[in-house]
Amino acid sequence: MSVYVESCKKVYLGNGLTREWSYDFPLPDVSYMEVYVKAPGGTPELLTSGYLVDMVGKKVTYPASAASPALAEGWMLVLRREVPATQPMELPNQQGRFLAKNTEAALDRATMQIQQLREILSRAVVGPVDQTDSGVAYQTLLEAVEEARRIRDETAALVEGISQDYADALAAALARLDTELAAALIELKAKTDADVAAARSAAEAALREADRAFAQAGAAEDWADASCTCAKTAGELGREFVAVMQSYKGLYTEISVVDGGDAMAFAGILLINDGSDTAGWGSVSEIRDGQTSHAGSWYVIDPLVLQALNPKGIKDVSEINENGEITITIDNTM
Repeated sequence: MSVYVESCKKVYLGNGLTREWSYDFPLPDVSYMEVYVKAPGGTPELLTSGYLVDMVGKKVTYPASAASPALAEGWMLVLRREVPATQPMELPNQQGRFLAKNTEAALDRATMQIQQLREILSRAVVGPVDQTDSGVAYQTLLEAVEEARRIRDETAALVEGISQDYADALAAALARLDTELAAALIELKAKTDADVAAARSAAEAALREADRAFAQAGAAEDWADASCTCAKTAGELGREFVAVMQSYKGLYTEISVVDGGDAMAFAGILLINDGSDTAGWGSVSEIRDGQTSHAGSWYVIDPLVLQALNPKGIKDVSEINENGEITITIDNTM
């Protein structure tokens, strides 16, 4: 056998699943395997049972019992080879064969022991390479440790003082904040009460205004109903009047009055022939008053009808006034 692997230790972290842990360093005997378990925040503890070493597969099973839970997260497992610091090989002074494998085994054992020592020294504190006096190195280490402790203690005291000062300042700030918040709350409550009162007053005024609007709307609705009724009645009467007038349409002829446009005033019509002559009288189609600025139109009785109704005839037609009104005087005697 030869020793090509320099390490004699493997370190693993638990994950709650893994049970088999491999190693790659030479292991001449199963008794040389050391298994350590370290709890979170604890120190490694050497196990004396509860694990299995497979030298063929080069692995350690831990925990060995399937009923036991696997190594949890935060836990650590250390596999380390520890060869006894002995030399069991004997070379008797007698005739016989000298086996090279025995010598090789002894050399391998010594190499493993050297690796173990180096692994231990790698975890130790040593002086610099130019150090010649081990006592001085140890004293230097002790002084360094004491200095580190002093610095640690002073730092802890400083941090504690700062923490206390910070706590006092924080308490004062919180007390001041409580006072300001209480005052702000009182002020806010006063403003809120005033705002609520103003809002309530505005709401009541709006409600009264709405009531008046509803009342006016009701009155307007009544007026609208009455107007609709009146308009409906007027429409019906108008249609009835038009029907009556259309039934007597043959009794009337149209006369138009326009403003003459000249400077002359219209004095009057003294006499309109009642059409009693044989030629008959048709109608007066236009009268110019010379005063009003608008045209007017009237209906006058047709002369033939007038002759039948009033044989004596029309007596007088007076002057048309400024409102466009004309007065006709007739002799109503039979």
